Amino acid sequence: MSKSVSDALDALLAALEPERQYFHSYSCARPDGQRVIVKVAWPEQARKAGWLEEEESPASRGAILDTARDAVLRDRAATHGAVESSFAHLAAVWSVRLGVTVTPAQVALMLVDMKVTRAWDNPGHADNWVDIAGYAACGGEIAGGGA
Repeated sequence: MSKSVSDALDALLAALEPERQYFHSYSCARPDGQRVIVKVAWPEQARKAGWLEEEESPASRGAILDTARDAVLRDRAATHGAVESSFAHLAAVWSVRLGVTVTPAQVALMLVDMKVTRAWDNPGHADNWVDIAGYAACGGEIAGGGA
């Protein structure tokens, strides 16, 4: 271990001493046989002490929209092709099966409906909210004629 890393760890451990009840110590042997004591903090205590940055909750508005954005702009197109094409194909299949005309924009609405019913039963599952946002964005673009 370099001197600067060792010094930084010593300073960190000294700073932790007043709150040592929040930490666990582990003794382990390095490959060279030297014993090392490692102290591990519970993440919430490390955040409280300012040693970890606050992470955006996976259920925050920003995280949901960012994940949906990535899904519809990157991942989805690479996996399934252009949304306009796949929603048009799905609209054609559903039109035949249901015996009524279904538009690509209505496909997006029905996919949102499917995710809403799933979210109703399991509101804590972030994927449902991400997919609702993604389907809504795709539907809005298709209905508005944008691409």
